[in-house]
Amino acid sequence: LTCLKKDCLMLFPINHVDTNMVYLNDVLKHFLLKAIVLNQYRKANLFPAEFIDVHDNKKNAIDKKFKTVFDQIKNLSPVQKKQLKRMYFNHQRTKRLCQDGVLIVDFSGFPEAFKKALKALGEYLYTSGLKNAQIRNLASNKYGDKNSTLHEHWLEFKRINGAVCCFCGIQDYEEQLPNSTKTKWRPAYDHYLPKDKYPFAAVNFKNLIPCCYQCNSKAKGVVDPCNCDKSGRKKAKYPFDNTISLGLKFKFIKENLAAKKPWVVELKDELDESHQTWNRVYKIKDRVASRLNSNYVSWLSLHHSDVICAPTMVGRKAILLQKAQELANEATQQREYIHQANLLATLSNTSDGILDSILQAIKPDPSPAVYVFIEMDFI
Repeated sequence: LTCLKKDCLMLFPINHVDTNMVYLNDVLKHFLLKAIVLNQYRKANLFPAEFIDVHDNKKNAIDKKFKTVFDQIKNLSPVQKKQLKRMYFNHQRTKRLCQDGVLIVDFSGFPEAFKKALKALGEYLYTSGLKNAQIRNLASNKYGDKNSTLHEHWLEFKRINGAVCCFCGIQDYEEQLPNSTKTKWRPAYDHYLPKDKYPFAAVNFKNLIPCCYQCNSKAKGVVDPCNCDKSGRKKAKYPFDNTISLGLKFKFIKENLAAKKPWVVELKDELDESHQTWNRVYKIKDRVASRLNSNYVSWLSLHHSDVICAPTMVGRKAILLQKAQELANEATQQREYIHQANLLATLSNTSDGILDSILQAIKPDPSPAVYVFIEMDFI
């Protein structure tokens, strides 16, 4: 599940989960490619034949959203229409966008009314279109009964990839109600490329990845992995590209002990642009450092008795590394195990003097399962 080394730990890879909801993205593609060449709004030309009943259903606002966008497209210049077509196809190439392999078509140069209409359409398709029963039926007819709702897709994603957020390793995915309940909360999905800047990727499931609330709403928000406002175009790890690994390194700085911040978190490769993007987008170093400095004593206390029983430092380090691997093997199912494993692996590779001081400083309290931290004497 994870790649464990003595100096760093990689966050776990994830695999893409198929869904018939890609049908909605098919509809969007059909509409756009027809809209840029038509002068009149003709639904029979703009949409697949089976979609017309959905379009005409007065219980939804699909026709209004598409008509508003069509009216704006009609007013674009030939050059802008050509750019729009290129924008659509580039927004589907999420992996190549992350690799800086295709151009980010500048959306800011289009008229404000058009940008507003297109963003509103993308938001509507994501929030309402994916829940539309008629659309789900059409999707099932075309692609089979395959994860037909966000909730079903989220459950399958968790079954395949685990319960811990793949972006941070700190939090579980958003809490959900039991399957037995009728009410289903909408799972938290990250538009890895934000839909405000990549509106044609709003319902592209190569761009939709489950994540924890902290990553999605607090750390990332609308930050663009592929472009930094201050320094321009950036490379990023495409979440489903498992040929690229991201990782962290932990360093113990005894001079920081008095400030209760002895651990420093670094990227596995501080010069690598994909690592830098990961930190810029998800604030990963600060978040992990906060958890590490607050909890490393309690994390170590869980294994203290097993480690201290070994008669030699070589034996103690071997136990630490073994414990680290055990935690790493469960890291996709238990929050923070990936970082606890990194801590133990780091200590298995530290000097005998520092390790001995840390182990001797962690003493079990007379109360069961409660530990206290005393002052250390470093060699």
